[in-house]
Amino acid sequence: MFLIIATAVAALMAVLEIIFIVDEKKVLTCIGVVLKNVLVIDVASIAVQKYIMKYEHFLDTTLYTRTHYLKFLVVSLAVGIIVQAMFAILSGKVFFEKPEPPKHKHLMRIIKIIAIILFAVGAIANFGSLWAREAFGAVTADQMLINLISPTEGTEASVYIEGFEGPFFQILALTVAFGVIVFTRFDILFKWGKRKPVKT
Repeated sequence: MFLIIATAVAALMAVLEIIFIVDEKKVLTCIGVVLKNVLVIDVASIAVQKYIMKYEHFLDTTLYTRTHYLKFLVVSLAVGIIVQAMFAILSGKVFFEKPEPPKHKHLMRIIKIIAIILFAVGAIANFGSLWAREAFGAVTADQMLINLISPTEGTEASVYIEGFEGPFFQILALTVAFGVIVFTRFDILFKWGKRKPVKT
């Protein structure tokens, strides 16, 4: 079943590649595109399934439920999108161009810093609330605040270790990634056929 899902996603990605990336839509070229996508996306999706999602089998599917299949479908779609982005960049259909310096450089920098701070606050609210519910149970905001600021004597260190390795690191990683994207100055250009590149 997992192979069928991955192959279906690969076929969908192959169709998109033929429509948007391939210039010469000959029969042999299209067959090669389909085979390439099936090989790359199937292998990459199964690798993610086994080594990241920790699914033990991909041929024997008797132990898995519909939820496992839906999760694998999402993973396969993500892998397919990443693979197509790589193909588009390698084929020259998508490329990056350094833009002209902005007129209000300092104002843009302040706006970007504010955006990063707001992103971090949103990430803290999301991951912090999920971790607090798992760590302290269904308590009110006041009770959770008391638990956080109360003396740590008698509290298991694993709770704080889990909090640091879990939500804190997730917030930090996402905020850093968002900051890198925000402060990286480039334009993404798309090219189809003989048309002029389209700037985003």
